[in-house]
Amino acid sequence: MTDNIGPIDASVNPRYSGIATFARLPRIEDVPRADIAVVGIPFDSGVSYRPGTRFGPSHVRESSRLLRPYNPAQDVSPFQLAQVVDAGDIPVNPFDLTEAVTEVERAALALGERVQR
Repeated sequence: MTDNIGPIDASVNPRYSGIATFARLPRIEDVPRADIAVVGIPFDSGVSYRPGTRFGPSHVRESSRLLRPYNPAQDVSPFQLAQVVDAGDIPVNPFDLTEAVTEVERAALALGERVQR
């Protein structure tokens, strides 16, 4: 058995309730360590003809509520293999593309140091 904290039990807390984290996994603040972190970048100032991508991270989190902790086709429970967490969103400047890229780089490096390798 593993000591990883997986998704919230849907039989105790229905999928439509609670804070939306990726696949209903714990937030990075709620676990002592992390092997894999899922992070969002709500930003769409660098795209043409596709405004609205800034809403992508929140929509992915909402949609991933339906993911199950066990995959019967693969016969695997991926969240038992590694401690996966939701690291939230990286805040970026929506008005300056160059500054936004710098902020993403800085935040990604800090997150990489925080996540156990």
